[in-house]
Amino acid sequence: MSSDQIRGVLMGQLVGDALGARYEFEKAAEVEKMIKNDMKHANGDILPMLGIAHDGEMTLCLASGLLKYSGYNRGHMASAYVRWQQTDCLFIGRTTYYALKIVEALPKEWMGIWTDEDKERILEKVLQNVDLDKGRSQSNGFLMRIAPLPAFYHNQPFESWSYLVAEEVGLTHSHPATTDAALVYTKAIHQLINKTTPEEVYRNALSTATNPIVKKHLELAANQRAPFPYGDELSQTTRGDDIVMGYFGIALQLAFHELLHAKTFVEGLVNVVLIGGDADTNGCITAALLGARFGETAIPFEWRERVENADLRIKNENGITSIKEIVDKFGEIGKN
Repeated sequence: MSSDQIRGVLMGQLVGDALGARYEFEKAAEVEKMIKNDMKHANGDILPMLGIAHDGEMTLCLASGLLKYSGYNRGHMASAYVRWQQTDCLFIGRTTYYALKIVEALPKEWMGIWTDEDKERILEKVLQNVDLDKGRSQSNGFLMRIAPLPAFYHNQPFESWSYLVAEEVGLTHSHPATTDAALVYTKAIHQLINKTTPEEVYRNALSTATNPIVKKHLELAANQRAPFPYGDELSQTTRGDDIVMGYFGIALQLAFHELLHAKTFVEGLVNVVLIGGDADTNGCITAALLGARFGETAIPFEWRERVENADLRIKNENGITSIKEIVDKFGEIGKN
């Protein structure tokens, strides 16, 4: 049933974020020590989690917006992200921060009082900010939030809504590789929800990727979890826990590698966290893909329960009331 896969995308994303946050920005060797120590004090085989971080909060903003409008509304999403940025989130990546940084303060009740013209005004300011980057950034902030899009449109042909991927990515990023990576990633989730095998999903991703950077990381993903090439000519290498930790190519390569090789949701997510570095973002990106493959029921109940009951910093912001409500509503979409 696609409902289990759709719920798996959202819950997987949030679980990956919450689990990875505990080990964020640590070296791989230190993460291994931390996990071994955590397992000694764990409840059964369940690792501890922190709360929902910035990755999960942006995911919830997008999911809530899709539900409110029964589809994607770019002006609403630009406004929702700006309001989120103005709530003093604990951490936000540089590219996303400067894209969403505007002088005008959005009121908490903006959703109830603003017109479409108001939202378009905010969208214009955001796009002006993005233009200032001149397409330089290859950070992972666009990929960490986009999974609700294919989950919401799961029963419509990919080609009928794929233009929305570029619209969503373009709210923070403009490098051509970021749009291509998002297209490949969202199509993979869409196909997995619709019962395409991981092997077919991977072959399709490899054949449809148009950007050489994206294509290279997909090629490596078949047999290589790490290291990761980066730079203009992909001539430099990172382990993922040393330099350019927020580079999108790390997350993309990890996600497709685990899609092909992980036997379970837990195995794939833990493998990614063990890389260290930007563990919450890499974790949520991979976990959304694995959630689409294995379904929500493959995610340990204890992890799901902790996420549903986690303190939500942005509760009652941007139409968000609870994680459970949003996941349940997406699950209902999957039954139709």
